[in-house]
Amino acid sequence: MLGMVFNSKKELQTFYSNYAREEGFESSACQNSLHPLPSTKTDCKAKVNATMYADGKFRLTTVVLEHNHRLSPRGYDKLTFGEKDCRNYIDKARRLRLGVGDAEAIHNYFVKMQAKNSNFFYVMDLGEDGRLRNYDMPFAPFVGVNHHDNSVLLGCGLLSNEHTKTFVWLFESWLSCMSGIPPKAIITDQCKAMQRAIEIVFPDARHQWFLWHIMKKIPEKLRGYAQYEAMKRSLHISVYDSLTEVEFEESWRIMICKYDLLDNEWMGSLYEERRRWVPVFVKNYGNALRDKWEKENRDDSDSFNSMIPCITEYEIEKQFQESYTNAKFKEFQEELRRKMYCHPSLVGVLGSISTYEVAEDVIVGEHRRDLKFLVFFNEVECDCQCICRLFEFRGILCRHVLTVLTLRRVIIVPPKYILTRWRKDVRRKKTYILSNCDDIRKAPHSQRFDKMCNKFFDIAELGAEPEDKCAIIMDGLD
Repeated sequence: MLGMVFNSKKELQTFYSNYAREEGFESSACQNSLHPLPSTKTDCKAKVNATMYADGKFRLTTVVLEHNHRLSPRGYDKLTFGEKDCRNYIDKARRLRLGVGDAEAIHNYFVKMQAKNSNFFYVMDLGEDGRLRNYDMPFAPFVGVNHHDNSVLLGCGLLSNEHTKTFVWLFESWLSCMSGIPPKAIITDQCKAMQRAIEIVFPDARHQWFLWHIMKKIPEKLRGYAQYEAMKRSLHISVYDSLTEVEFEESWRIMICKYDLLDNEWMGSLYEERRRWVPVFVKNYGNALRDKWEKENRDDSDSFNSMIPCITEYEIEKQFQESYTNAKFKEFQEELRRKMYCHPSLVGVLGSISTYEVAEDVIVGEHRRDLKFLVFFNEVECDCQCICRLFEFRGILCRHVLTVLTLRRVIIVPPKYILTRWRKDVRRKKTYILSNCDDIRKAPHSQRFDKMCNKFFDIAELGAEPEDKCAIIMDGLD
């Protein structure tokens, strides 16, 4: 509430009166401030003060919301305004531009952060009047996945709207922050404006859609059909059980014809963009900030100081137990458990490459069925590939590959199957970088890293201009 801007005194009074009515107290207006009626019994100090600026607008400069007395209970039906009215006003208020001096305050904060850490990056989009254009919501976070399979906030932006031009600005700013290195893959929702911006700024990136976001919309889009439950099951089977692109195409065609969905625009648009979300087409890897830092540190500590027991006597399992974080090792063990439902058979040999058909016993709906997967094993290189592509997609060896590896008496898998990003013995570079939560965290290695970076920066400045000095410094570092 503090800092909110109103176009007139009446608008301010209406807002606070509605707030008071909702909370269960009465308010009155004074010449220079707004505050609730004082209580002779409690001397309540709750109030808001507003100042009128040269442009005639009012800005809240003092906000005291705590009351020292009980508030009148008021039900939703007693309010003089509805949820829609409240949401409309909040949406209008939140999009007001920052007041004079606020942009400078934010800029000063960013400068302070950059002084603490030279890797801190920021961009501000200012209008001709010197005010921020990209304020308030929508909030656009850039999120990655760490080695414990937890989400990690990489950066964020505040946007004025969700138009293509705005997303282009956001992505170009992100690209600049990443030293011009674009992401290999990016996963978003189905926003068309964002899709067009990605095609402009990241033309070579693999753009995918969140599968869960699409599947979550099934009730909204299809519940009106009489055969909704059967349609939902068929859609799940087409999406999750198709092992090849041809199999998906045929399964989708049968579903569309069976339930007469040819005229359904949503289903049609999903099919047109199937390569962005259907798993069989996907070949790539796919205060709050402080909590994430601390959670990752706790997970690191757990992985180093505790060990999940093996469930088999296979040396391969011990290999992953010693290398992977606990979270990723649990994923590996789940594949190992599912191995008991897999039955391999040799179907062909060509030189050093053997082809196996692995039949997996699975439950589909209320029935059991065998899903058949082809696994290719190269005996010379100890290389194994499965058409389910779990390793390519999740970085975890699948149950079908594990079935073939144990059948071939492979004791230790090659290092290429132990991905660095899932290892527990690798120090992540980002843990050295100071953030705004380091004043509390005071991690010693971060402090040492920051101290050395500042010193190296001074050295770099000294050796940047003369070629001979630069050569001397580089030789010394080598």
